[in-house]
Amino acid sequence: MGAIINRPVRILICSAILEEQELLSGLSTPGIQIVPIVCGVGNVSAAIALTEYLQRNDAPDEILFVGSAGTYSAGLDQFKSGVSNVFFQRELAVERGDSQRPSLMPAFAETRQGSIAAGLAKYLHALTGSTNCPDSITLINPAGLFQEIAFENMECFGLGLVANKMNVPFTAFFALTNSVGPAGSESWRRNYKNYSEQLQMGIVRYVTSLHKSI
Repeated sequence: MGAIINRPVRILICSAILEEQELLSGLSTPGIQIVPIVCGVGNVSAAIALTEYLQRNDAPDEILFVGSAGTYSAGLDQFKSGVSNVFFQRELAVERGDSQRPSLMPAFAETRQGSIAAGLAKYLHALTGSTNCPDSITLINPAGLFQEIAFENMECFGLGLVANKMNVPFTAFFALTNSVGPAGSESWRRNYKNYSEQLQMGIVRYVTSLHKSI
């Protein structure tokens, strides 16, 4: 029988921009190794960055996205976090009948949630929901168009497709920065730095709390 090699659980954290993960740089414990990468804005950039990383390195035990998202629900007036393992790519123009999506083009991805992500979601009391990942920011009131979807983000559909292809658990964690609609971009700019820091600090506290049990 071969020797059992003990090693830390390796968690790859993807974010669209550096500010969404800068507090996680260097975060590691004897039981958990955090590896952050900036994957860029948009599904294509994110998918390419993750693919290139996985081609050059051993697959991690889990992949987390840590970033921001808008919410299709109104009344967002304080920091909340969201968690998602179900991702769509539904474009507003298609929903309104102004354009057509090729039938063979993927539009849905559901990913596996790893044990670290499951524990983190409970620790953060994160709101659970599915996520729409269009290639552009929705700037009109989407009422009635995405009733069954909770969040809007621009990277996680691409990341989810790659994670499924490589058979690695993937979960997205969001700082919910704005309600989707005409004022969404302004609200994002006003909130993303503060809310992102709150999300990151929650992750730091959770990872630190695990070092004696892993």
